[in-house]
Amino acid sequence: MRGALITVLMAASIGLPACSSGGAFKAMPSQAVGSERVAQSCMHPYAECITLKYRSPFEQELCENGGGVAFGPDCKPSGGKPWNWLRHLKGLGRHRHDPSAKITVSFDPNPGNPTDVTISENQRIRSSHGKVVYELVLTACIPQRGGEWCTSKRSIGIVTE
Repeated sequence: MRGALITVLMAASIGLPACSSGGAFKAMPSQAVGSERVAQSCMHPYAECITLKYRSPFEQELCENGGGVAFGPDCKPSGGKPWNWLRHLKGLGRHRHDPSAKITVSFDPNPGNPTDVTISENQRIRSSHGKVVYELVLTACIPQRGGEWCTSKRSIGIVTE
């Protein structure tokens, strides 16, 4: 009897979500591929958070939708012109070193609207234990007469596993 209760409790705990998706937490869009678990430390200022796993790249559709960057199912491209996608990847806290040797970010196509972003680890990175340790800042720009016009910046918090 006692062994059966422990087995039931263990099975139930496996089905529980690791993090809440209510309040300040944002669930990943359904069109994302790769690890989609939300980090517990994912709160403002991030538009969303992802958990990267070695050899399991994260892929998601992005688009410019009338002045801003939209992700996944919220991606409804505006206009017919291709946008040039820019990224700035930075480390947070004790991970402030340049993460571009460990994490690759690519867009396909670039320029394009929509485009697919792929974020992957080049080498195994230690687990951040649910904390956001890297930030990817995205923006899209398009040439205009006398310069270029860019969208507001959107950030993705990155957790490593």
